[in-house]
Amino acid sequence: MKPFTNIFHTPVLPEEQARNYVTQWTKENVRYVCSSAIGREEIVWDIYYGDTYHGVALLEKDGELSLEVHAMDHIEDFAFIMVKDENENYRYSTSLKDKIEMSDGSYISGGRTCPVFEGSFEITYLERGEFIKCL
Repeated sequence: MKPFTNIFHTPVLPEEQARNYVTQWTKENVRYVCSSAIGREEIVWDIYYGDTYHGVALLEKDGELSLEVHAMDHIEDFAFIMVKDENENYRYSTSLKDKIEMSDGSYISGGRTCPVFEGSFEITYLERGEFIKCL
């Protein structure tokens, strides 16, 4: 398996502001990895990984920021189906109700727990904060 790149993300919160907030909380450098509902939840979290904090999730709810550290199996056990867009980037659905449509008719919806898609696709998993393509 090898790392997978060319992924178009849609973070819930502005990435720089959110990364600064998570860095203050964890006291270590973190990096944004993806945005996704965790497990069967429908709440979409921005997922950050650090050196010791893996799977820190951040969301904004009622004007307040909320941080949680999630078990890795909630974040890494479900596949991400990636559908290629017209710019050769890959896109994924963040939750059951999320549908991403491309100009060529390709689409992805259903999040990670119930993906429905059409078009050129890849199956990827997160492993230590990196998207790994299944061969």
